[in-house]
Amino acid sequence: MPKISLSLPSMSSSSGNDILYRMAHPSQRPQVMDLLYTSFFADEPMTSTLGITDGERRVDVLTEYAVACLEENLSIVALDSETGQLLGEQCGEETRG
Repeated sequence: MPKISLSLPSMSSSSGNDILYRMAHPSQRPQVMDLLYTSFFADEPMTSTLGITDGERRVDVLTEYAVACLEENLSIVALDSETGQLLGEQCGEETRG
């Protein structure tokens, strides 16, 4: 599969700092996984209803899904332009229907 390069516009946050949107890179895996487990998986309706994670405990199937998304180069991260802190992540995956 060819590598895709994407340039997305920056946006200003309410604090005046720019938010940069970039293609996620597999090297960002530790930060992405920490963010997903603390701010998404714990409150996501399906995982919450099933009680399969509490935000701290890692679950293989969730980790595998997120890693697969990173490896497909279809995910986007939002970064604080001044600090480089990861603010958000969108898991993208190729589906065939």
